[in-house]
Amino acid sequence: MEMLVVMAVFSVVVVITADIFFTVTRSQHRAAEDQQVQGDIRFAVDAMAREIHQGSIDYDYYGSSLSQFGQPAAQSVLALLDSTGRVVRFQGSTTPAGVPTLQVCRGGCTSWEPLLSDNVKVPTARFYLVPASNPLLGGVGAPNDYPRVTMILSAQPAQPTKASSIGFFLQTTVALRSYRR
Repeated sequence: MEMLVVMAVFSVVVVITADIFFTVTRSQHRAAEDQQVQGDIRFAVDAMAREIHQGSIDYDYYGSSLSQFGQPAAQSVLALLDSTGRVVRFQGSTTPAGVPTLQVCRGGCTSWEPLLSDNVKVPTARFYLVPASNPLLGGVGAPNDYPRVTMILSAQPAQPTKASSIGFFLQTTVALRSYRR
């Protein structure tokens, strides 16, 4: 009888220990995926912010589509000019495998390059530009609106596992540093 009690207690301890081990392992996998997604999206935001800080908004690209009913309108492409006047574009796009991602092109924009690794997907990439028109062309009475870009991005693992988290949502506003009248 004592042997049965000892075996039962031992079995319960082994089951609880195994459950704890598997729970910790799943948590570590989820944390590793989360760190990779956060690192990739942080890299993308830093790259876009650097281009915004050092360049200017390419207002000619947008025409009159920057506002809707007096409010900034969501843009799927962030059109910039770098400090030398070269075209830089960022956009949310889909890879040939059907994974939503961020892409960048420089110069003539004949070819787009991925900005993130294949392990991260970006279902949402929207850009809001304020003011809706180039304040440098406003003349003497131009408003003192400082050009800025608000980026709204969501990111998650491209191949989510059972242990995956839901994903990340990021919104940040970046102002141009080189603003000359």
